[in-house]
Amino acid sequence: MMHRVFCYGTLKRGGRLHPALRGAKFLRDATISGRLYQMPGYWYPQAQPGAGEIHGELYGDVSDACLEGLDRAEGHPFLYRRTEITVDGAPAWVYWYVPDTLADAPLVPGGDFKV
Repeated sequence: MMHRVFCYGTLKRGGRLHPALRGAKFLRDATISGRLYQMPGYWYPQAQPGAGEIHGELYGDVSDACLEGLDRAEGHPFLYRRTEITVDGAPAWVYWYVPDTLADAPLVPGGDFKV
């Protein structure tokens, strides 16, 4: 089965974890609802559902094997939880940050993490 994945941080093109998307096809830039945080001292962003916008990239042709690799890279289900959302009217996976430690973390300006 092939999947779609929305990426907002280090999985984006040029990001440290982008090689984990090996074989996936970049579809387009996309935006979803949520809040994007950058905790001080972390090299990756943290996202949670909510009001606001998160800008990122949408990928298609993500194989089951690739998705399993992404789960490992993202620490699913303990650090990030893979959740199905709707992007442009079709299902896609996103990795929401699990720990409830973001109350005082600064938001990423404009919801767009720069890699």
